[in-house]
Amino acid sequence: MEHLKKLFELNQQLAELLADPAANAEAIQQIIPQIQENLQKTQAAGGHVPAVAKMQAEMAQLKASIDKQAETIREMQKLGLRTTGNGRVAPAGLTARKEMLRDGRCFLDNETARRFGAFVIARNLRLAGKADMIPNHIKEIEQDVLKSAAERVKAGMEVGTDSAGGYLIPDEFRPELVRNVEAEGVFWTQARRIPLAGMGTVNIPKRTGGLTAYWVASAAQITESRPTLGILQLTPEKLGALVYVPNEFLRGGLLADLGNWIGVEMVYAFDYALDNAFVNGDGTASYGGITGILQSSNIASQAAADTHTTYATLDGTDWSNFIGALSKAYALGNARFGLSLSMAMTARALKSTTGQPLYERGGDGLPATIDGFPFTVGPRCPAKASVTASVKFGWFGDLNLSHLVGMIRDIEIATSEHAAFTTDQTLTRGILHVDMAEQDADAVVTMKPAAS
Repeated sequence: MEHLKKLFELNQQLAELLADPAANAEAIQQIIPQIQENLQKTQAAGGHVPAVAKMQAEMAQLKASIDKQAETIREMQKLGLRTTGNGRVAPAGLTARKEMLRDGRCFLDNETARRFGAFVIARNLRLAGKADMIPNHIKEIEQDVLKSAAERVKAGMEVGTDSAGGYLIPDEFRPELVRNVEAEGVFWTQARRIPLAGMGTVNIPKRTGGLTAYWVASAAQITESRPTLGILQLTPEKLGALVYVPNEFLRGGLLADLGNWIGVEMVYAFDYALDNAFVNGDGTASYGGITGILQSSNIASQAAADTHTTYATLDGTDWSNFIGALSKAYALGNARFGLSLSMAMTARALKSTTGQPLYERGGDGLPATIDGFPFTVGPRCPAKASVTASVKFGWFGDLNLSHLVGMIRDIEIATSEHAAFTTDQTLTRGILHVDMAEQDADAVVTMKPAAS
């Protein structure tokens, strides 16, 4: 009986931790062996044998998934990324990094950009079978980069290796590029993040139900209950970006400019595609099999009042109803609107019957809001001109609860000097592997005008 009581307490603790397995991975790793030990003791005592066997199998599967997740989180930390208290991923120096990209710089210093540019030139010439054409000063930089990478491999810190048709970027450059992709994302980076260790389907455990407490008469048997677990699957697909590099960079020895050019262009290309899939993906190969938030049939959609069939007819009551349509109160804590700039400005232009702004204008340290909630604007959401009857134009909710993004954090680079021969450019290709999935469709609601 003592084992069952302890098992009940541990299961209750596990159910609470599974509300955010990414943030609680270490604690989950510690509690699972305790549950397994008590299951063995319960089984040895002859209690609830079928149920115990099933729970043992579930705990073994959960432990394998959590161990893998903890390892990928450690890899993420090596890239200079951190998880906040609610499991969000944040690159170091987010604001400064965004400003750096706006200035056309991909790396924090010119020396790193110079080394990256030289490494790209040297490796591309080697892959093309033209190693004898590598200038000596570039070859020296390449060898120094490879020497540093070899030392990191020896120390167990480097994961990039040569591969057919391209190469994985050494850790000297990889963290900068990955942090930039993270920093520049508009909508997809608000989702819960899982760094994936490799290709193939990855099973992510999620809590689908908790324990049930029952009123029990004196000396009566307590009805057994336990948390239920579900599995969310991520299968990373390939996302490619092409950068045309003017050959003047290669001839003139402008290595820092070359490194920044390639890095910034790839960051923008990747983030455009990722945000577009996250918002508008229709589940086809054109979007990596991803179904976007505005295309999902699983996410509830709230329509405006019957006669409000265009963006211009939406009023304050409609925006309040969009908020009220969120079915889960737990999603309100970090909820925000996601929509285009023109639709956000349409909402913020609304005035009361006395001519006063309906929503907080911001300033004096206060944020601008829509009906008291923050908003994020992005060009992948429909602009007001296209918002007609029944067209979903945005959402309200907590994307960190509603969606999951998994990414293999290696970027593969390859080039061709022939694809853009007539324009005297070298084509550089970058590849990422990523997948997105819904984890709680009730944590977000989409918005639309009424039907015509």
